[in-house]
Amino acid sequence: MPEQFFRGLRRDHRRKTGNNSMRRVLHAMQADTPLIKNLENSEYMHLLLNGKDTLEEVFAELEINGHEPTSSTSHTDRVLPGFRKLIKMDNLPDKIQLALEKCS
Repeated sequence: MPEQFFRGLRRDHRRKTGNNSMRRVLHAMQADTPLIKNLENSEYMHLLLNGKDTLEEVFAELEINGHEPTSSTSHTDRVLPGFRKLIKMDNLPDKIQLALEKCS
């Protein structure tokens, strides 16, 4: 099955670009791209939809139930390197105000 997927992918790429090499395309491709190809499989869609008519209904139900398909907040809790020093500074607001006064 994966062989057929990549054979079709290469054929489509050659048809679009006229170029036989797909090295750059495959490196740029996201890891979940083969999963999208499964949307053409009727058995997979039947399992995925779980009685719904469209994918929109499935995603709407996820939002209603409070489930997030991806964790969008996973990187927001991380403090960037160098900012820990700034956070620990007692006189940070005064230094920012002094720097802004010097600029204007």
